[in-house]
Amino acid sequence: MKTLVSSPPAQGRQRWSKLTLATAVILALFFSTVGTADAQTERVRSQQVDQVRPVPQVEVLRLACGPDFVNGERGVLCQWSEAANPRTRGYKLFRIADGSPREVVTTVGLNGRLGSFDTDVEAPSLLVYVVTSVNRSGRLIGQSAPVQVQFGQAIEQLRMACTQDFVNGESGVLCRWSESTQPEVRGYLLYRIVDRDQREVIARLGLDERNAFFDTAVTPGARLTYGVVAVDGAGSVVAAGGPQQLTWPAAG
Repeated sequence: MKTLVSSPPAQGRQRWSKLTLATAVILALFFSTVGTADAQTERVRSQQVDQVRPVPQVEVLRLACGPDFVNGERGVLCQWSEAANPRTRGYKLFRIADGSPREVVTTVGLNGRLGSFDTDVEAPSLLVYVVTSVNRSGRLIGQSAPVQVQFGQAIEQLRMACTQDFVNGESGVLCRWSESTQPEVRGYLLYRIVDRDQREVIARLGLDERNAFFDTAVTPGARLTYGVVAVDGAGSVVAAGGPQQLTWPAAG
């Protein structure tokens, strides 16, 4: 005798199909919600990491700029401090003239001189300078505060002469210069450049002192460049003389 297994009625099959479909939809929504929640959680974690990640510090560089007269040309001399960040690979000096767009004055490599003499300026004009340090990819990692320079009219030219001399038993370079006729002059600064080093002021003289200086701190075989500037009470250059160049004899 055969046993007949009856199939579920058609209405039952329809209810089963609807239940299966509903379950599938619920599962899909559940996993979709879980995935969205995971993604949102990951974004929150990323934001939290960004919030606690230290912001790279920009090193503060020191910058000094002022009108000057170097090697027969008038311009603005800027000098800056050396960056301490070991990732530094160079420097950029920028200038803004009378509110015009920022321009690059010069780019200096890691082993270059920490200064620049800007002669591409017109008088009168208001100039603002900023120096930055950059890493290998050119990203800014150091910057100075802006330095403002008022570049005025043409300045008085002083007569100057520097020669090797022997005074009071010492050898050295004797520099003399003419007196400025500008009424605002309050003193003179004598500077020296040894070979390709940075310029250094070696004497500061008041109006009641001689317009001369005897330099005995000379290096044998060095090429020496001297110049003098007259300054007013604010330290601005109002007259200049030089440059005077000579080579000190090598030892022996």
